[in-house]
Amino acid sequence: MSEFDAVNKKLDRLVASARSKSAMKRLAEGVAEQIRKRTRLGYGVDRSGAKQTKLKPLKSEKYIRRRQIARKGGELSGNTSPKRSNLTFTGQLLDAIKGKALRAGESVVYVDENRDDGVLNSDIIDGQENIQGRPFYHISKTEYTNIVRGIRTVLRKQIDSLFGK
Repeated sequence: MSEFDAVNKKLDRLVASARSKSAMKRLAEGVAEQIRKRTRLGYGVDRSGAKQTKLKPLKSEKYIRRRQIARKGGELSGNTSPKRSNLTFTGQLLDAIKGKALRAGESVVYVDENRDDGVLNSDIIDGQENIQGRPFYHISKTEYTNIVRGIRTVLRKQIDSLFGK
């Protein structure tokens, strides 16, 4: 086997590893975590590739009061406060954002519909994005750049280890 063939074989293994189902799962789970974290911090994204912006504040005093009562009763998520706009009342919606690998080279970020209160998460997303004006279920330009940067870093480390750097 020539030196060129050996390099080609190593690169083929690298590409296969980068596109593996486990790599796709890690990528999708990382994207889901970014959406959850950013939203809990009170930021949303209007559309994929847009800048993140602060979520619209809670305006209804009645709803804020309901959240205050829920906090006292232990029903309000520990990831929020009564006046904080971060799409976290019970925490079920954001916790339902998941990432999974479909197959080698393909992954998906999705929202699990299962909740313990009988409401569908898709209905809550629709209400938040289209009625309340709090879009969040997208990736910002900065987040996309960070994802690509992370992938490059992993690939560089793998290339360095393959070629003994």
